[in-house]
Amino acid sequence: MCKNLYIAGIKPEVSKKLLWDFMFAVTPFISSWDKDGLGYAAMGREGIWGERWLNPKDAWKYRKVWSEEDAKTSKYYRGALAAEPRFNEFGKADTTHTSAIMLHARMATCVKNLSNTHPFVRDNVALIHNGVIGNHADLEKLTSTCDSEVILNSYFKHDIANKPDDIQKVMDDIRGYYSCGLLSTNTEGKQHLDIFRNSTASMHAYYVKELDAVVFCTKSDIIRETCKKLGWSYGNTFTFKDEIMVRIDCTTGQPISTHGFTHKYGYTSNWTGNSAVGESRTTPTTTTDGETEKKSLHALTIVKGLSTSQEETEEQRAMLSQSSNGTTCGTKDSVHMVTEEQMRNPFYYNAEYARYLQ
Repeated sequence: MCKNLYIAGIKPEVSKKLLWDFMFAVTPFISSWDKDGLGYAAMGREGIWGERWLNPKDAWKYRKVWSEEDAKTSKYYRGALAAEPRFNEFGKADTTHTSAIMLHARMATCVKNLSNTHPFVRDNVALIHNGVIGNHADLEKLTSTCDSEVILNSYFKHDIANKPDDIQKVMDDIRGYYSCGLLSTNTEGKQHLDIFRNSTASMHAYYVKELDAVVFCTKSDIIRETCKKLGWSYGNTFTFKDEIMVRIDCTTGQPISTHGFTHKYGYTSNWTGNSAVGESRTTPTTTTDGETEKKSLHALTIVKGLSTSQEETEEQRAMLSQSSNGTTCGTKDSVHMVTEEQMRNPFYYNAEYARYLQ
C-alpha cells in the first residue's frame, strides 16, 4: 500500500539545506513501489504548505501549474485533447523555516489524479494516510473520490486539533486499517503533528543525527537506505505502537500528549464493504504535561524484543551521568554521538542505547 514519512522539530539551520537533501534522497526509495502520486505537507511560520505530483519521477523538478487557459482549452475541445494536470501546490512556501513535514507516496485504490493525491488539506489541517477505509462511501468527501479523505473530514468535524482527547470519535467513524499523520494548528496558534495507527498498519522510527530529529516511516528500510545513500548516521529501530495517538510539537519535536483509542473495526477483504471483523482490547488513556515524558515511552517500542521500561535503573542513571559530554552509540550500520539531553528524551532513551554506553 502507500508509504508515509514524518519529521517534526526541524531546526532552521537544518531546514535551509539538510532537510531538503534528505527529502530529495528519500523520494526514489519511498516511491519505488508506490508510483501513483507523491506529495508533501510542511508546517511553516504561516501555516501549512506543500506540493503534489501525479508522477513521483516529476518530484522536485516539474512545477508547471495547470492554468485557467489549459482548463478552457480542454473544455473547448470537449475531451478531444487528452491531458491531465501533473502538479499542484498549496499554501505559502517557507523552505527555510519548515518545522515539520509529511511525505506520501501513493498506490492507488481509486482514480489516479491530483485530486486523489495526498496530502489532503482542509483549512488548517493536512492528512496523509496509508491503508484502506472500508466504509468510505458512507462518509463525507469534499474534494476527491479517495477513501483517505474521510479521515481528514472526521478529524476536522470532531475538532481534534483543539480536542485531541476526542480522537476516539474519529475511530468510531471509520472502518478499515490505517497509519496516519496530520499537521494542524489549534485556536491558540500551536502547531502539532499527530501520528497514529491501528494494529494492521505499520510505523517505525529512527533518530537521524544530521537532522537532529526522529524520522517516522511506514517502512524502516526506507530511512536506512536513504541515510546510507547520504552517508548519514542513524540510531536503532523503533516501532510505533498501535492504538495510540501521539501529539508532537512541530517546533521542538517533543511529544506533548498521548491519547489512547479503541479501534472497533478491522480491515475487510472487500475494501468497499462495511462488515466489522474484530474489536480491540485497548483501554483508551490520555496523558498530558508532566506525565507525557514517562507515558510516551509506550508509544515507541524497540524492535528485536528489547525493553523500553519507563523507569531508569540506578545503573542506567549512572551511565547517563557519565555521558554528559556525549557518548558513542552504534549499530552494525552506523555510529553516532548521543548526548545526555537526547538520552533523556523519551524518543531516544531505551535499553538498546544503554547497551552501547561506555
